[in-house]
Amino acid sequence: MMIICITVGIVFGYTVSTDDSQKVLESLTKLIKNKSVYVIAPLYVIWSIVSLIYQLLLLRKGKRSALSVSPDDDDDTAFDEAGIMLEAPIEVSNIIIIISCILFSILIECAVFSKEISKNVAAVLGIGGSVMFIFFYLTQFIIVRHVIELIKKLCPEKQGDLLDMNFQKKWLSSFDEGEKFIAYKCGFNAYKNANTACMILWIISFISQFTFNTGIMPIICIGIIWAVLSISYTKENRRLEKGKTNNTDE
Repeated sequence: MMIICITVGIVFGYTVSTDDSQKVLESLTKLIKNKSVYVIAPLYVIWSIVSLIYQLLLLRKGKRSALSVSPDDDDDTAFDEAGIMLEAPIEVSNIIIIISCILFSILIECAVFSKEISKNVAAVLGIGGSVMFIFFYLTQFIIVRHVIELIKKLCPEKQGDLLDMNFQKKWLSSFDEGEKFIAYKCGFNAYKNANTACMILWIISFISQFTFNTGIMPIICIGIIWAVLSISYTKENRRLEKGKTNNTDE
C-alpha cells in the first residue's frame, strides 16, 4: 500500500510539474491565500467565543453533578457519572486548543502574506490574533485547573496540582488499578492511531512536495514526531520489561 501511494504521488507530481500546471497551481494558491483572510479572521473569533461558551456550560453541568453527590453516598454509579461529567471540559479542552492553534497559524499566515489587506489591517490581525490566542490559552488553563480541583474534592485520593511540573506523574500515581488500566489502554490506542496518522501525513507531504512545492520541512516535522513516538514506546517497553525480569529473578 505504501509503495502504491508513493508511486501515485510521483506520477501525479510529475504530471502537474509542467509549466502550465505549475502556473495554475500557483495562481490557485495565491488566490486562496489572499482571499482566505476574510474567512479565517471571523471564523477564528467565532470559534474562540463559541468553544469557550460551550466549555463553560460543560463545566457548569459537571460542577452541579459533583455537588449533588454526597461524600457519604455509597452509590458508586453516581460518583462515576459525576467524574465523567467533570472530565468532559478537560477532554473538550484538548480538541479546542488544537483547532485554535491551527486557526491561529492560518490567521497569521494570511495577515503576513495576503495582498488583499493593508499593512495596518495586517498588524491589527496579527496583534489582535496573538492577544486573543494568549487569552484563550490562559482561560483553558484556568478551566482545566478548576476542574482538577473539583475532581480532587470529589475524590480526595487524587493528588497533584496543574502548576506543579510533576503534575502528570503525581496525578497518574494516585489512580487506582482500574483507572491506570484505562489510561494505559487509551495511551496505547493513541500510539497506534498516531502511527497511522504519521504514515498518512507523510504520504500527503510527499505528494505535496512535488505538486505544491511545499519543500521538505513538513516531511522533517512529521518524521521527528514519528521518531519520538517510536523511540518513546520502545524505550518505555524495554524499561518495563527489564523491571519485570528483575522482579521475576527476585
